[in-house]
Amino acid sequence: MTHPTALTDREATLLAYGRDIRRAASLLKSGLSVLIHCDKAVGPHLWESMVHQANRRAVLVAGPGDPQVRAMNPRPPMPGLRLGAADDLAEDTENARVALRTFRQRYLDEIREKLALLKDDEVLVMLHLDLLASSVESTLAPEVRELVELLYGPGGMEATLRQAPNVERVLLGFVEPTLVIPQVLAKRFVVPLTLSGIGPTVSPEVGVEQPSAAALVLAQEAKLFAGYKADEMYKHLAGLHPVRLRQAMRYAYDQHQADPPSEVAKLRQTLREFKADTSGSFELPNVRFDDIGGYDDVKREMADAIRILMDPHAPRQVRRSLPRGYIFCGPPGTGKTMFAKAIANEMDATINVVSGPEVTSMYFGESERRVRELFAEARRNAPSVIVFDEIDAIAGRRSSHADGGARANNAIVAQILTEMDGFREELTMLVIGTTNQVNLIDRALLRPSRFQQVEIGLPDPDARRKIIEVCAAANEITVPPKLMPALVQAMTDWNGDEIRVVFARVTAAAYRRKAKMKAGLPVGPEAPIETLLGKIVGQMQRSRLQDQASRREG
Repeated sequence: MTHPTALTDREATLLAYGRDIRRAASLLKSGLSVLIHCDKAVGPHLWESMVHQANRRAVLVAGPGDPQVRAMNPRPPMPGLRLGAADDLAEDTENARVALRTFRQRYLDEIREKLALLKDDEVLVMLHLDLLASSVESTLAPEVRELVELLYGPGGMEATLRQAPNVERVLLGFVEPTLVIPQVLAKRFVVPLTLSGIGPTVSPEVGVEQPSAAALVLAQEAKLFAGYKADEMYKHLAGLHPVRLRQAMRYAYDQHQADPPSEVAKLRQTLREFKADTSGSFELPNVRFDDIGGYDDVKREMADAIRILMDPHAPRQVRRSLPRGYIFCGPPGTGKTMFAKAIANEMDATINVVSGPEVTSMYFGESERRVRELFAEARRNAPSVIVFDEIDAIAGRRSSHADGGARANNAIVAQILTEMDGFREELTMLVIGTTNQVNLIDRALLRPSRFQQVEIGLPDPDARRKIIEVCAAANEITVPPKLMPALVQAMTDWNGDEIRVVFARVTAAAYRRKAKMKAGLPVGPEAPIETLLGKIVGQMQRSRLQDQASRREG
């Protein structure tokens, strides 16, 4: 296993995606158009090698003003060829008449110009096809319809100029995975290829196959972290595309080079911090299993699953026996979301807790797009955990009714199913849903291979005792041993959140007393902890009884 001594982002990309580049090149060489789904940062490093290996010449359409286009000295526009619709924008004001055309219009003009002049041995490369064609609308935008007409040629002016109407033009398009282009446009490309993260190994054109976590990590970076093993680190790097991986390793090296050698655990933590800092929604969890009192059976079950999930040497059959996610079901306040955060911490993972309103939208197709983006970002930040808080709100049973609400719910459930069934085996991801109404969730999600149900009910006496101990320690409160049995009994049928609030109120009462003393205000004698706890527990008991009476009357 050899680590390189130097590696640019471009070299890392070509190395990581060598197989995909050769596959795309063989298709282009055969005159077949290819659509590449990849991150925006990766595409500029790929197209040239793909076209070169296909023994063809590239005509790049990266967008008006792109430095890559200017560097290639594109042909001048043809005399008499219409390049845009600036005059069409000149109806309202003088400023509109002199304004630049929109990006879509200018991009479409550039495609039209270069497509008209494309030769048989050339490939039209469109780096930002999604910016022109992506849409969540049910009808095609005018620019998209015009683009479809252009790309499905030959015909009209382009065929006349080419004088070869029977030769299909070869296209290489790039699309951001979270953006969807219309099917009619996607089908113009014979083969779609998806490039996401990195594979377990890289296969250079010349040389032997190597582990990715060795070939894409510099020797000085691996040496800095004692205990670095490529097979064990792969799960922490698999979701990063090559450019982001190199950025993450440079960041980790800069953070720790002043105090070498560092343990590999510090590298894992730094990578988590990097992913959280560069992510729009994923963050670092701050809850551990030790912060949760009781529920030892749930902790054991989840710890066993995590060990298998994170073990790089676990047999494939054993890994496949695990579900893709878990549904934590039980009454409110029992710590379901806390368990999800603790699981993410045990995995050295990032986490994103999502509520229903963050996913749902009134606009057609927008909810599905948000789900796609959520899972795409989870893949980029793997190991990662997605938590759908109150999942029944967005994943209720699908309906055959024709109303808009039913269609929107059906689409969200279908998109979640699609994303979960498309999990890459080498990426460590978990989806966790929390609910107190599991009977409302669509049955397709509750298949054993998708979501496994885990019951987190009200704590039993032993669990209540442990929750009391955890909450007391967190608030630096000492509970007298003789008081513990009475507290456990008084809190029968309480959930963990109610128990936590008792000790939070004790701490708040102590703070208020100190604040009054500091301000010179009169205060009475300090009450013993037994008295203070008894008073607060009694207040909460009365509130619980009143709430229960109100629900019965309602």
